[in-house]
Amino acid sequence: MTDRHMFRAAVYIIIENRDGRVLTLRRYNTGWSDGMYTLPAGHVDAGESVADAAVRELKEETSLEVDFDNIRFVHIMQRESDAPYFDFYFETKLLGDSVPKIMEPEKCDDLQWVDISKLGGLPLLKNVKIALENIKKGMRISYY
Repeated sequence: MTDRHMFRAAVYIIIENRDGRVLTLRRYNTGWSDGMYTLPAGHVDAGESVADAAVRELKEETSLEVDFDNIRFVHIMQRESDAPYFDFYFETKLLGDSVPKIMEPEKCDDLQWVDISKLGGLPLLKNVKIALENIKKGMRISYY
């Protein structure tokens, strides 16, 4: 019998405002990549779909609410980190005049809307940077 390789699952949400800028958050006090920017993201809970996790994480981290029907799957990354991961990337647009807020100040100390073409100047998590570059190229699957 072969041992099965177990993976963790995480979701990332690319949310654009009307100016075409993408929401980023700076990690703080987590013990992992603190000071680096990332997209709103988090782990998939037991019994939860990846799309539901994306909607939940966006609200938990930023107070922004999106409907399941307004998110679109765009990419999956198989990643080796402290554990093997499958990272699911979703896109959505900011609806209405909602304003994001830092909802977990013990984990995040800044949020910024950033022009996607200028993300390279931001201290961005490398896996997120690679995924965004691959999404821009139209790739649906990548490895890191």
